[in-house]
Amino acid sequence: MTLFLAAVGLGSGAAFVDTVSTTGVTFLGIGAAIVLGAILNVMLFGHVVFGLSTDDLFGVVSGTAGNPAILVYANRALQSDRIDVAFATIFPSMTILKIVCAQVAIGLLGGPGLP
Repeated sequence: MTLFLAAVGLGSGAAFVDTVSTTGVTFLGIGAAIVLGAILNVMLFGHVVFGLSTDDLFGVVSGTAGNPAILVYANRALQSDRIDVAFATIFPSMTILKIVCAQVAIGLLGGPGLP
């Protein structure tokens, strides 16, 4: 199995490098814009509009980013169960939203895979 995976990896290496060198920076930028835009909007609306507490806001931001490292940091910093509840509440919907935004971006750029 290891030899098979090594052969597949070596066989796709040149095509992977070509793809990343031509469109990699564009898609990296689009991905960063999607995640940062979502996080900044959630922080702004959560704090200013909805008046979320700090522990709820930490959980929502970590769920928006989909990054468990932020969740661990928040739990160590604040010692609250509300962080985990907020994370579990927002994580599924933000994951779906990021997937949809990525598909829309690929479609707008005329990428493969979409009609």
